[in-house]
Amino acid sequence: MIVTEKGLERPAVVWARDTCAAYIHRHYPVHVQLNVLRTGSEDERKKMSAFIDACRAWSNQSSATSAELEKIKP
Repeated sequence: MIVTEKGLERPAVVWARDTCAAYIHRHYPVHVQLNVLRTGSEDERKKMSAFIDACRAWSNQSSATSAELEKIKP
């Protein structure tokens, strides 16, 4: 078990969350996310949100794999 801000968590859970965050940031760095939210079109916001939601859903699986995450595209 690993101690995190959420308490004690399994290493696989921490790995999935960290891998998900890195994958999101690879496609949408924070400055790009902010620009899309501020000045992006409705379609751009929906596309980014759908991608982030799919990544987060992947990270919440009990057996998330890198191969499955790589299938998620913006």
